[in-house]
Amino acid sequence: MTFRNGYDALRRFEDPVLFLIDDQPYQLANLNSHDPQMVVKNTTTLAQVFSSFEKGCKSAIAMLGISVVLALPAFADTVSDTGQQLKTQRYFAANSLPTPLANFRSVTDEMLIDPPEGSWLTYRADYDLSGYVALDQINRDTVGQLQLAWSWALNGRRTEVQPLVHDGIMYLNQSADTIQALDAATGDLFWSYERELPDDLFVLSYANRNIAIYENKILVGTSDAHLLALDAVSGEILWEVEVADHEKGYAYTAGPIVADGLVIAPMSGCALYNPGGCWVSAHDPDTGEEVWRFYTNARPGTPGGDTWGDVPADSRHGGSVWMPPAYDVQTKTLYVGTAVPVPWGRAQRDSSVEDELHTNSTVALDVATGAIKWAVQHIPADNFDMDTAFERHLLTTNVTPGEDIRWKSPDLPEGEADVIFGMFGKSGIIRTMDRETGRLLWARETYAQNVVEDIDMETGKARLNEDIILPVGETAHVCPSLYGGRNWPGASVDPERNLFFIAYNNTCMDYTLKEVNIETGAYHGSADFSFTHAPDRGPEGEQEIGTLLAVDVATGETRWRHDQRSPLYGSLLATGGGIVFGGGVDRVFNAHDADTGEVLWTTRLPTSAQGYPVSYSVDGVQYIAVPAGYGLAFSELTPEIPQPNNGASLMVFRLPDETVAAD
Repeated sequence: MTFRNGYDALRRFEDPVLFLIDDQPYQLANLNSHDPQMVVKNTTTLAQVFSSFEKGCKSAIAMLGISVVLALPAFADTVSDTGQQLKTQRYFAANSLPTPLANFRSVTDEMLIDPPEGSWLTYRADYDLSGYVALDQINRDTVGQLQLAWSWALNGRRTEVQPLVHDGIMYLNQSADTIQALDAATGDLFWSYERELPDDLFVLSYANRNIAIYENKILVGTSDAHLLALDAVSGEILWEVEVADHEKGYAYTAGPIVADGLVIAPMSGCALYNPGGCWVSAHDPDTGEEVWRFYTNARPGTPGGDTWGDVPADSRHGGSVWMPPAYDVQTKTLYVGTAVPVPWGRAQRDSSVEDELHTNSTVALDVATGAIKWAVQHIPADNFDMDTAFERHLLTTNVTPGEDIRWKSPDLPEGEADVIFGMFGKSGIIRTMDRETGRLLWARETYAQNVVEDIDMETGKARLNEDIILPVGETAHVCPSLYGGRNWPGASVDPERNLFFIAYNNTCMDYTLKEVNIETGAYHGSADFSFTHAPDRGPEGEQEIGTLLAVDVATGETRWRHDQRSPLYGSLLATGGGIVFGGGVDRVFNAHDADTGEVLWTTRLPTSAQGYPVSYSVDGVQYIAVPAGYGLAFSELTPEIPQPNNGASLMVFRLPDETVAAD
């Protein structure tokens, strides 16, 4: 990575720049002028100016015959090794770091394993993907006093973001690869990185769900399939590597995590016709160099490679990894969830006579090598875009499924067991699996579905309903819709209550497969579809779409449910205060009693609740941050509920000072 000519960097300031030197204001003006006398005002009294720019900029200052220190803003225009323009703008004096940045502590493996209280250091808070923090200042007694602490504008693309918080600094990943560092208590901006992206990216590529923090680095998977590391204090680009060719459809919608000292990066974008589908790869955190790669569409000659028939490797499409994996620190195992084969319909794929491993699967990988420990496929040879790609929660629990649980193993573990738990896919089936072997222990349905006819308890595989698997051009009525049910928004687990919380939408669809033309980098265009209400959801025009469900992790039984007219497309957050936070398309953000589902507090956001809410603490104050923005919805089913397509923002709440002082 090299700096361009320093004078060119100076010319990026098209407006006058204000300096404060010994509390006296000075300006740089007319920076497009080549006349040094026109560039600097008050040069006779400037004792020190400008040390925050790198060597190239210092050279430019020397050329002008002055010595300077920049106050606000410091702008670095750099060119990456791949030739792209990269921008980081800093909003602090180079010789006077804001206190949180000055006190930055390197993030260690131990911190990621056992996060310091009040932090949020990785996707869904921890390696178990719990979406839970133990903070309890905001609780059932105090939550009604929540008030807005600060807010921050988001760029308004697909809002699926989840900020990280470390030592009072919030690292915010906006869509389309804008990364910002803010004061987590006040919302003051420290630095902002904005990537210049190609113009021809597929719309889903702009959704960036998470970033990672490790040592002094913020690690980013970009919309154009690069990995890069930013300096956590300055925002400077430390390294960048191109992992895949974005022109073939590849993109990172799920960001990386760090496990066992490696950057684990799940590749997506395989809703387009890429050569050979997607993968998970591991990278050196100091250089970005690839260490290993596991392809989700099994290659010929590898385990599962024969389940695609005679289809060549480059013609095995799909298998996106939409979400970061869970990670078991004790066994050093990654648990990866994978998506559907592409195109969606069996009638459209030459390989659909086979299972097409490892699509719609849970795959256990050795973190050091990427080798398979075991793999279980949940839906073989999918036909309806029933992705089984969402988070797997790692829990230790009794396994005592209740009488009403439809699928149960005859050989259940006694006492507590280490399990993989969750609603992995759009079909709405909750599964509990043995973590060591992948063996299915029990499974249950949650919402109306006619896709899965049965599950084989020996293999864990679902048998699909053949009556609705139709030829190209014929229409089937399918429940749920291909938006779900559930989709990417995160569930949460309260480990103290052993409760699982999941938000979903009760919808179905009329679904018609189309003729497809397979072209590298093109969208698959598998089907036409239109949404309908799920059955038995209320009178016409009043059908309840959104549901928040609480399930006992040990028994699988429903503890409570909250139904509403508005769809729910925001993630959930559970806290040690006995609260579950979540919101809907109607802009309502609620705090529910974790034991009963009762709504204890509610507020209205600028637009719909999207992304991932987080909770953290700074100087003894607990905060709740929730992104609001434009995203998936069912506007044709709820025409009376507007979803503003602007006003995207991060809203941050806290308790009043007097309540905090009394805590």
